[in-house]
Amino acid sequence: MAKEIKMPKALKIVVLIVTILLILSALAAGAYFLFYGGVSVGGAKYRIVLNGFYAEVVGFDSGATDVVISDKFVGLPVKSIGYDAFDKYSLKSVVIPASVERIDERAFYSCDKLGAIEVAEENKYYKHIKGNLYTKDGKTLVQYAIGKNATSFTIPDGVTSIDSYAFYSCDALKRIVIPASVKTIGNSAFSCCNALERIVIPESVESIGDYVFFLCYDLTSIEVAEGNEYYKDIDGNLYSIDGTVLVQYAIGKDSISFTIPASVKTISSSAFSGCDALQRIVIPASVETIGNSAFYRCRALGSIVIPASVETIGNFAFDSCSALKSVTFEEGSKLTSIGEYEFSDCRNLKSIVIPASVKTIGNSAFSWCNALESIVIPASVETIGDWAFRNSDALKTVYYSGGVLDWNGIEIGEYNNSLENATIIYYHEER
Repeated sequence: MAKEIKMPKALKIVVLIVTILLILSALAAGAYFLFYGGVSVGGAKYRIVLNGFYAEVVGFDSGATDVVISDKFVGLPVKSIGYDAFDKYSLKSVVIPASVERIDERAFYSCDKLGAIEVAEENKYYKHIKGNLYTKDGKTLVQYAIGKNATSFTIPDGVTSIDSYAFYSCDALKRIVIPASVKTIGNSAFSCCNALERIVIPESVESIGDYVFFLCYDLTSIEVAEGNEYYKDIDGNLYSIDGTVLVQYAIGKDSISFTIPASVKTISSSAFSGCDALQRIVIPASVETIGNSAFYRCRALGSIVIPASVETIGNFAFDSCSALKSVTFEEGSKLTSIGEYEFSDCRNLKSIVIPASVKTIGNSAFSWCNALESIVIPASVETIGDWAFRNSDALKTVYYSGGVLDWNGIEIGEYNNSLENATIIYYHEER
């Protein structure tokens, strides 16, 4: 571990006086933080939170590998580690002092070399077990040190909650054992665990957050223990107990076709994200909601039919589906908006018909659709967001169901040169 760098006493006094003057000035100006971007001391970067008069860790020096967090900064206690504070790739170890009371979400996001987290024994809020971070009572696994090269890990019995991002981007683990004490699994808890092959959800789990298995490319089986009252598995995929929510498709499977069960009403966020094998996905007429990033980066998906029952499609839903050539909205669609980045980077999509129910086309909805030559836009559209057609330079023709005055009444955002340069065919009737 690195040694804490200490300032000379005289320098500390000067810094303290200057800091007091700055605090008084900042308070007079109504500021919330002092040193917003952080001041570097001993490898870590600190700022002062004026509402409470304490210091917060907001980052660390570029290239630093071993960081010892001080318990004080210019005389104020270091009480928190902020959001994304250690969002860097060089960090190998960190020592957390007794003064820290709060560690924000994603504090160690993407620290893929982090092999050890140490907490001062006197800390009343956190502790470490074998280099991993837990709450003091051992009930929450806050952060697994994802830089370890172990291929298997068993979460200690007694843990009731796996925090959001706890295992995010752990490339080594192939097997994670969840004990029967766990009740909650936070957002993105296992996201980007590329080597994870199989997971068993115990009977005790009551809540699973969004993006929990996002881009787990090797995941071929999700099993739910018998007796779980909230979730179930069907053919190795994860569903709500009543079958109305498809929570996660095991994207590591090699199947090229999949039909979503007719009981499903909601396709959860990132349910199919990163599935490189599926060429065909059948969405039943029961589905009403498609979550954010639901089919993100399904790079083999060639076509999709969206049933009339679908009322909501989230942002990024079909983003980066590079093989997607055909998108069909069934007649009578209830969809009211095309989300942000919804079809962005669909590089083989040549044409699309927007349903007559749509009022909004979101920011970057068709950006980087390099092959898009034509689009049918209904007179119902009131807003087209910024960058909606950015870099979709092949766009030549827009078929519009309204007239010139209607078109001029649409609020069109910035950076839509491809759309503005296209030929508009007015009073188009789709047959």
